[in-house]
Amino acid sequence: MNAEIPAGYLSRPARAAALVLCAALLPLSHPAYAARKIDRKAVVTRHNPEIREGNLRGPMQVGNGEFAFGFDISGMQTFSDNANTMSNWGWYRFPLPQGQRPEDFRGAEWEAQGRMVRYDIPNPEQGALRDWMVRNPQRINLGRIGLVLIKDDGSRAGIGDLTDPVQRLDLWKRLAGPGGGGGGGGAVIASTAGRWS
Repeated sequence: MNAEIPAGYLSRPARAAALVLCAALLPLSHPAYAARKIDRKAVVTRHNPEIREGNLRGPMQVGNGEFAFGFDISGMQTFSDNANTMSNWGWYRFPLPQGQRPEDFRGAEWEAQGRMVRYDIPNPEQGALRDWMVRNPQRINLGRIGLVLIKDDGSRAGIGDLTDPVQRLDLWKRLAGPGGGGGGGGAVIASTAGRWS
């Protein structure tokens, strides 16, 4: 029997599967489900980091996609050499090695499927040019902003001198603070990044 199958025809198993799928999705169209919205603020803020120890394992950072400010437990760049201030517009280019051009870079050859293939990977024979290509261009640290904290005895305070350090980063507000207290007094430093229009 060679009867032609009409356009848009679904076989019996396909119709049964479609019916089961519709029956499974029907409860989701109920107003109780339709009215439920995602609480985006709750989803984001449950991941807010908090640091309660004065360590320098890594800085926190606030930014808006164009500008970023990294900071240590002080809320600034007081104790950490790892905290940078970076932007999309602050770039630096190191000078080329004497007598070499970017076009001179040969990469390295590796055997692949029975033949030698040249790849743009570091070539040990071209050390200076290879290093130049890896480093250029790069974002440049725009500067450091920190505090000089002086203890009651006149000596400079270190990270170990902080008492009860606490730092929270509110990812929803893009706001970090408060900082830890130093010596007998307290200090609050807030770091934030606004939107650019």
